[in-house]
Amino acid sequence: MAQLTSYYIGILTNNTYTPDTYEAAAGKLLTTLHTIFSTQATVETLTKPSSALRQFHTEVEMSHDEHLGLVARCVIDLTGEQRIQLDKAKLSSLLKASTDYPKMKIEKRAVEGVVMPATPGTNERP
Repeated sequence: MAQLTSYYIGILTNNTYTPDTYEAAAGKLLTTLHTIFSTQATVETLTKPSSALRQFHTEVEMSHDEHLGLVARCVIDLTGEQRIQLDKAKLSSLLKASTDYPKMKIEKRAVEGVVMPATPGTNERP
């Protein structure tokens, strides 16, 4: 039976923007997140055990905070035959290598109580 494991990922850039520059900066970070979280092979490099990953889904919300700067909040759902772990160290390395935010902080938390049978989706392996 497939299990769904969900994680909250918070990306705090600590770079503030004006209303005129926010849209471009948010778009650039959103493109980076889309690149990372839209490819099965990339997501597999961030998970343990990667062979257990059958499908995934990510939702991203962008915002701006006067103290934290540009903020991305993501929920990633990982479906596999067992509980799948998301490696924060690998995710942090990949994000830091892909962006220009030297003061960036990354938060990761399992979303408790969301391990349940999964329904097939568009990213399911054959």
